[in-house]
Amino acid sequence: MTVHELVEGRTYEVVRDFRDYYGSEFRAGERLVFTERHFLPYHGGHTIVFGAVAMHLQEEVNAGIVDHIDEYLREC
Repeated sequence: MTVHELVEGRTYEVVRDFRDYYGSEFRAGERLVFTERHFLPYHGGHTIVFGAVAMHLQEEVNAGIVDHIDEYLREC
């Protein structure tokens, strides 16, 4: 699963600790409700919004997470 396949309104649990592009930590066991995703093509950046929490991923730097988000998040 990629970041493009997250479904609005669904809850996802972090299954593997990681940091996003800006260093924000996401810890295993944390539950997040997906609300929206924004893409900035000039920077290759994704802003993935889970309610009040935003995750920032850059396509090159965070390629492993962007392309394999299911290794980090699972649907609850």
